[in-house]
Amino acid sequence: ATPPQGHVPTLVSTPLGIRTERSAWYNAWLKTGVFLGLIAPIALLTQFLVQTNMQAARVCGRHLFLLCCQVITEAVSRRTLIPLPLRILIPILYNITRLAYLWTWATTPVALGIFGRGLGIANTVYWALNLFAFLIPIASIRYMRSHFYGVEAQEVTTRIGLEETVGLIPNSNVS
Repeated sequence: ATPPQGHVPTLVSTPLGIRTERSAWYNAWLKTGVFLGLIAPIALLTQFLVQTNMQAARVCGRHLFLLCCQVITEAVSRRTLIPLPLRILIPILYNITRLAYLWTWATTPVALGIFGRGLGIANTVYWALNLFAFLIPIASIRYMRSHFYGVEAQEVTTRIGLEETVGLIPNSNVS
């Protein structure tokens, strides 16, 4: 839900940080994901459908279906301002599920051709790196930090006159 004043803090709207979202490395990583995860598999799926190789199309199509569901789910969660800890779970859970289908794609006995097999292996490597090198160690920490410091910090109140003692352990010396 949108705050009453209609303003969403930058820390909440861009939990990865403006520097990360504007970095050339991050944009190159996302473009690589779009090519490996969407454009090339759609071309491969089209080729399999034209050749009426339904087994190969099924192996390749599962990943595409999950990716499309993930995009829709992320868009809805961003639009409805679902809390950040739940929003970061969406790509993590989809990636975990996707890795099982990608492993099947990379190791299937179905004839996929050299491009199909290579694309399956490349997707497996990309999405595993995305999960274990970015989403879990970097993105989840930043999303949690943005949520707990950006949202809940507004709810913290102190008693007037005792601001200097916030966070200190009370002195238990009795004399």
